[in-house]
Amino acid sequence: MIAFVACMAGAPVIGHEFWIEPSTYTLDDGTPLTAQLKNGENFVGSNYSYIDSRFTRFDLIGNGQTMPVSGRNGDLPALVTLLPGTGLWTIVHETTPNRLTYTE
Repeated sequence: MIAFVACMAGAPVIGHEFWIEPSTYTLDDGTPLTAQLKNGENFVGSNYSYIDSRFTRFDLIGNGQTMPVSGRNGDLPALVTLLPGTGLWTIVHETTPNRLTYTE
């Protein structure tokens, strides 16, 4: 417990955020769902394309079903699809491991 508290007392750090940003949170019937994969800070950032080799998982979950997101490499926005039904849908995105090494 003491080690945990000691870790919490460290100096603040600056980090980057990754998020999925839909164009809208509610859709009319027949309107495609579009969403950007974003990376940046304070919810300002760059858009990332659909590149299947960088995804471990990219799915939509809703109405008791899981539907893989499909696209063509380079698609921007990364997600464009018609949902097969109404209701609450969750976008699940997991990236492949990526290692960054600094020389200095």
